[in-house]
Amino acid sequence: MPGVRAVYMMFLSFGGFQLRSPIPRTLADDAICGLHTIHQLGVLQGDPAARNILVHPDRPGITWIDFERAEFVRPRAVLGILSPNRKRKLGRSHEEGKCQNGKSSKKTPASEIGQAKTELARLVVKQSTDRIRSGYRSGSRG
Repeated sequence: MPGVRAVYMMFLSFGGFQLRSPIPRTLADDAICGLHTIHQLGVLQGDPAARNILVHPDRPGITWIDFERAEFVRPRAVLGILSPNRKRKLGRSHEEGKCQNGKSSKKTPASEIGQAKTELARLVVKQSTDRIRSGYRSGSRG
């Protein structure tokens, strides 16, 4: 895409640990917030799975990795008054899910957020479930 500078980064040192259950709700919220920021920059991550989120013991927050399947998406059209002829000349409007190369993508920011929330919820919920199970095993109920 003209005017877009893509920066590639390779971790040559320890980048952090993959998320493992249980995780605190705040860490899951940080991951979703980070994915929103990536989308605001016009990029679909492509594989928003928990395995692609790193946490570092010495740094706050999270790091999204593995942008191998990432796609640039066109910015949405500016809202304004268009004449009927102008609309026809433009062809298809800029839509979410339209990739830089013009191919249609089934991925959207909303679908990526949904996938990430589902995966992260499993890691957070598992914490509560494990606590309940261990309580029943030890004979205490609370």
